[in-house]
Amino acid sequence: MFNTYEDIFSQRASSYHQAMAMYPLARKEEFELAVEYLDILPNSTICDVPSGGGYLRKYVSTASCFFHFLETSENFASATPKADNVKTQLCKFEVLPLPSQCADRLIMLAALHHIQNRHQVFKEFQRVLKPNGKILIADVEAGTNTGNFLNTFVNKFNSMGHEGDFITPKLFPLFDESALKVISVNRPMLHWNFDNECSMVTFCRNLFGLDKATDEDILSGIHRYLEPVFDHGKVSIRWQLVYVLLQLKDA
Repeated sequence: MFNTYEDIFSQRASSYHQAMAMYPLARKEEFELAVEYLDILPNSTICDVPSGGGYLRKYVSTASCFFHFLETSENFASATPKADNVKTQLCKFEVLPLPSQCADRLIMLAALHHIQNRHQVFKEFQRVLKPNGKILIADVEAGTNTGNFLNTFVNKFNSMGHEGDFITPKLFPLFDESALKVISVNRPMLHWNFDNECSMVTFCRNLFGLDKATDEDILSGIHRYLEPVFDHGKVSIRWQLVYVLLQLKDA
């Protein structure tokens, strides 16, 4: 069983990035809400950890921002945008290659459920954040349809398995221990959107590494867990995340 982010995406970052490259707007709502909650100001330094292929950047329209994309996967790191306002680095998330108090905004999107040493990771987030900075952690909650889809369906049809450690109330004392305070907790209704059923199936196959599933298996799993809605040939599926916004305790 592959449990850590580093182990998982050393093997399947390429197929994940293929899904994101083929259907770059499928998760548009998810990223747009992340940017909205972060309330990014001009000239901000943004730390995206883990960054995947740097997908967040195209959703940030705020002027003159600088991006630190931090990854464990060489395949993801090689796919991040190449620009003067971007720096991509490979690292362990427990030891970020950044100076203290350098980040105005920090985001961890859909990765916490594969992070084991959370206390140390949160301490690093606290270290690199500027005094008035903000951290956004967005992930799956335990007991949701999304969590059941991942830990039941994906676990069955991905040869690497999937055993995500999803968000529960037990997470929140770790923030307090890391000198972080919760500013808001939001559970918006999200949808992943596709032009047709075939695109939806292909996206899910590649994003989740469903190498053991037929197209019929994937459709069955989507119908069981993700509440697909069909409208004039287009289709959307329900995706459930909780967005936790944090600041330093003394901010």
